[in-house]
Amino acid sequence: YDKNWTVTVVDQPVKNAFVLPSGNIFVFKGMLDLCENDDQLGIILGHEMAHTVLGHVAEKLTMASFVQVVLLVPMAVLWAILPNDGVALVADWFIDKVIRLIVDLPFSRDMEMEADEVGLTMAAKAC
Repeated sequence: YDKNWTVTVVDQPVKNAFVLPSGNIFVFKGMLDLCENDDQLGIILGHEMAHTVLGHVAEKLTMASFVQVVLLVPMAVLWAILPNDGVALVADWFIDKVIRLIVDLPFSRDMEMEADEVGLTMAAKAC
C-alpha cells in the first residue's frame, strides 16, 4: 500500500488515536502514557493504519449518503403535504437519528473489529 504516513502527537491527556484518509495519524499523549512499550504503540498505529487501508471513511460516507437519498423522498413528500419549517426540522432530526442507528452504530463496531484484525496482521508482518 503506497501511502506516506505521518504521526502527530497531540499534547492532551485523552486516551485516543485517530487517522485521516490522507494517512495522517494523530495519537494523544494520554494514549502514549498508556502504552508500556513500543509493541503496544505499534498495535495502535497498525489499527489506525488499517482504517485507511480498508477505506472505512469512504465506506461510511457512501452508506450514509445512500440512507439520506432513500429517506429524502418520503421526507420531501411529507414536507410537500405539510409545508412548514417545523416539519423540515423534525425531518432533518429524524434523518440524523436514522443514519446514526442504521449506519454509525453497527458499522462502527464492524469497522473497529476489522481494523483490529488487519492492524494486528500488519503489525505482525512488520516484525
